[in-house]
Amino acid sequence: GGSVTLGVGGMTCDSCRTGVERCLAAQPGVTSAAVSLMGRRALVSFDPSLVSPAKLAEAVQSLGFDATVIDDGESPLSAGPLSSSALSREALSWRRQFLGSLVFSVPVFVIAMALPVDTFGGGE
Repeated sequence: GGSVTLGVGGMTCDSCRTGVERCLAAQPGVTSAAVSLMGRRALVSFDPSLVSPAKLAEAVQSLGFDATVIDDGESPLSAGPLSSSALSREALSWRRQFLGSLVFSVPVFVIAMALPVDTFGGGE
């Protein structure tokens, strides 16, 4: 049999990892599939006469994730969803989300600190 490493992008939780792993394991000819969430990789052992690495990547893409075949000699950061531009886009997305939450949380904090609140209703 053969084995291939796929670069998988867009996984955010263990449920995503499990879904990708099950999808790969369900493909004809696949003998094992191990997906690393933090490594953004899937290591798949398969029978090359039944399925190709490109078909495995397509199966992962059908779930809505980015997937590319990584050749053994290729640098980890030059492969598909792991490229520096993809990582930059992800970092930019996280930054936008942070700034958006900051816009709403700072006024709430300032108002909460500036206004006196009588929590017991008795007053003086």
